[in-house]
Amino acid sequence: MFARFISITVLGLMSLSSFGQGADSLVYGNTRLQNIVNNQGLSLGGYAQIDYNQVQTPNSKPNGVVDIHRLVLFLGYTFDQKFSFISEIEFEHANEVWVEQAYVNYRLNTNLSINTGLLLVPMGIVNQYHEPPTFLGVERSFVDQYIIPTTWREIGIGIQGRFPDANIKYQINLTNGLMGYNEGAKFSGSSGLRGGRQKASKAQLHRPVINGRVEHYGFPGLKIGLSAYVGASQSTMWNTVNPAIAEEKEVLDSSIVQISMFEADFHYRIRAFQIKGQYVFALIGNSEAYNSLGNTEVGSQLYGGFTEVAFDLLSLRAQKDTRLLWLFVRGEQVYTHFRTEGIEIDPLNNRNILTAGLSFLPHEGVSFKADHQWLSAQDGTSLGRIINLGVGVWF
Repeated sequence: MFARFISITVLGLMSLSSFGQGADSLVYGNTRLQNIVNNQGLSLGGYAQIDYNQVQTPNSKPNGVVDIHRLVLFLGYTFDQKFSFISEIEFEHANEVWVEQAYVNYRLNTNLSINTGLLLVPMGIVNQYHEPPTFLGVERSFVDQYIIPTTWREIGIGIQGRFPDANIKYQINLTNGLMGYNEGAKFSGSSGLRGGRQKASKAQLHRPVINGRVEHYGFPGLKIGLSAYVGASQSTMWNTVNPAIAEEKEVLDSSIVQISMFEADFHYRIRAFQIKGQYVFALIGNSEAYNSLGNTEVGSQLYGGFTEVAFDLLSLRAQKDTRLLWLFVRGEQVYTHFRTEGIEIDPLNNRNILTAGLSFLPHEGVSFKADHQWLSAQDGTSLGRIINLGVGVWF
């Protein structure tokens, strides 16, 4: 498994170093949102994902699960050439309702805007471009679940813009941080930081965190991105302890970790071939004291990465059309115990995943997907496999 992942990664890096030049335009989240900024009045849209998942562990084969994983309704309004409002309301698993985005966009000029409200954290590829037809595979990658806790959104203010002569886009946000401790530890050794998303539900804020992203799009068919997130986790103990008392301050300090996350990615497409990669590294400061207080096993360093290659099988037909049938393979590593302090590394928390499948797009907004995933631990122990089928739409 590891050898396969390395070989795919090497192929991706070779591709990254050899491709030529091009251009792009400033996009506010994605091309659908660009239309909201440019067109006055009310706009509606959305996306949906319906899945079948069959997990097979080495010792059992539980029932498969069919699920309306998510149904998201988009509502936007452009007041004039300067002000617009963008929102997404998400229904998960047919019984949960969340607000995924809700912010006011103020367009200073063609190359610069200010956003304030509930914003997506600009970390990686999928967190910002997460509509089902935009990614291959039924489910989002494991990296975008357990290292980058997609869909990751927080409340704050940010700027985004571009330097057109340099073919660069950028975003910088100040937002509330992840909740690290609320009547117990919210982070864990197996799921990393995922349990700390506050999702704008009476989110606690003590100190804001900074997060941002820069993209270069000057090579034809190729986008290269770098993202970062730096700041302390939040703790509700600020509401109940007195930091002037030494014992209480020690407990308070133990409930907070410092998070420094850095990410690099690329996506290249030329005719019937595409390749993408994403690599994330996170430092968790104060993890030993946090684990002792919360009786958990958070790693002091987290790592995740994948390389994915795909080929459009319909390109082999003599008669060309706009439909796509991607055959793809993705090699992935998700190590939430990449390094630890004060606890032993659990190899079951360091996972290798190989995913192979098909994704058929009869239209750019409709996708039918099927894939097979093989999971193993760092020490080679089989963690089973998963068969996934899915339907995705985007409009």
